[in-house]
Amino acid sequence: MCSKFSRTFFLLLTILVCTLMIFSMAPRATMSFWRSREASVLWRRPETKHLDCGRILKNEKSYIENFVGDNRIPLVSNLKYMDMSCEAIQNRIIPFNFRLRPLKLGVVFARVVYKDYEFLEKQVQMSYHPQNVFCFFIDSKSDYDFKWRIRRLQRCLPNVHVLDEELPLDSAGHNMNLAHYKCMEKMIKLPNWDYFVLMQTKIYQMISDFMYFSGAQNHDVIGKTVYEISRIFEILDGANDIDIDKEYGRVDKKFNWDLKTLRLFRDESSLSSSFLNKTLKMSKGSVQGSLSREAVEWMVKTVNPKKYLDQWNEGSYGVDEQWISTFQANDFLKMPGHFTDQCVVETGKKTDFITRHV
Repeated sequence: MCSKFSRTFFLLLTILVCTLMIFSMAPRATMSFWRSREASVLWRRPETKHLDCGRILKNEKSYIENFVGDNRIPLVSNLKYMDMSCEAIQNRIIPFNFRLRPLKLGVVFARVVYKDYEFLEKQVQMSYHPQNVFCFFIDSKSDYDFKWRIRRLQRCLPNVHVLDEELPLDSAGHNMNLAHYKCMEKMIKLPNWDYFVLMQTKIYQMISDFMYFSGAQNHDVIGKTVYEISRIFEILDGANDIDIDKEYGRVDKKFNWDLKTLRLFRDESSLSSSFLNKTLKMSKGSVQGSLSREAVEWMVKTVNPKKYLDQWNEGSYGVDEQWISTFQANDFLKMPGHFTDQCVVETGKKTDFITRHV
């Protein structure tokens, strides 16, 4: 009798506890559901609430002309009133009850930054997915408020990483490549991503369409959905997306650029003297580009480009445009996902890329 009573009591107690839990969660779930329905997933800024996005997306030029040129809508900074609690940040990036379909390929977005936190947070929102990763490297000259906000973003989102180290950056490209390389060093320790998009920072604004390790600038804009980007990289199937062009006379002649002097390969024991005495043929490209995970692993574990980057960093201008393009174009290095520079050699025309144009 006691045993039967105990079982009945335990069953009733379990039902009561479950019922209380359901009712305690109901208000939050209901509020979140309706809030998400009303706000949708796109938050409209007060400055642009009056815009008819449908007409703009349909490219109605007579309508668009009302908001370009002298009629361009100025952005009003919202930082003074911006809630930087983790709950608020998370809700701006992705609603409480919003669900995303899995990606076939995860992407690292590596971005070197120095200002405009609100813009950067919006860029994270635009390309956010739990399978994607965001690596930020901060210009050491940035103001305290900006640094605090970016590091706050890292505290609130598990797939946002802000490197502790900072370096001075400028429009001539100094330390830009090194900043991206430090992101690579950290990102290879993380699992479950397949492409790395490099994004860049300049003192002037530059805009690009999508970035796979895509290196992007402070104001590079991601123009594709997470699913479109994942599909593009699936089609590339391990190939890197890097532009290659002839070098425009920026190479500093006081330096040697052979593999031995550069100490490019970490393990030289299996490499012949004739191989190590080869000199790199320089290629100009862009800071931005997309690298397969295999290429990033090779860049960090097989080779050590730091001396190469240090030598370029001694230059005066455009010192950040000869790294990934040169490694991509020198066939004998056998970087994973590379392709030949034969088209540039034979035609004199650059081999373009899609990272900034898709």
